[in-house]
Amino acid sequence: MAIYEYNGTQLFYEELGDPNGKNTVAFLNGVMASTSSWAYLTPVFVKLGFRVILHDFKGQLRSSKPSGPYTFMEHCDEARALFEHLGVKKLHLVGTSYGGEIAMKFAVLYPEMVNTISVIDSVSELDAVLEGFLFGWSALCDIGDGE
Repeated sequence: MAIYEYNGTQLFYEELGDPNGKNTVAFLNGVMASTSSWAYLTPVFVKLGFRVILHDFKGQLRSSKPSGPYTFMEHCDEARALFEHLGVKKLHLVGTSYGGEIAMKFAVLYPEMVNTISVIDSVSELDAVLEGFLFGWSALCDIGDGE
């Protein structure tokens, strides 16, 4: 468990497995998730010899929470800076929900760093139904109702 500071934001991260492993995989959290959300999957990758990187995006559990809103671009840049700080040249990305959207954007922006992406329960475009869900989630955030 460690903290990496990027543009005044502290990003919480964890490294598991072999730091010199042949392959690196980064797991990217969904909005309401954190690094611990991957606890059942990461041991499998560690056992297979992967270097595993987990981090909380800014605004998530153990990272800084500056006032937002945050953008996909900011999260991609922060992830890239963290990966470069850790000496990662190429990696596999696994993202769920919002993390999957970041994985897709990251792969478009920085294809030279990406071996593969695995996207779980994410979207690539915003339609009227999803926009309605987002409006509702935002309204709940404004009133602080976690239920």
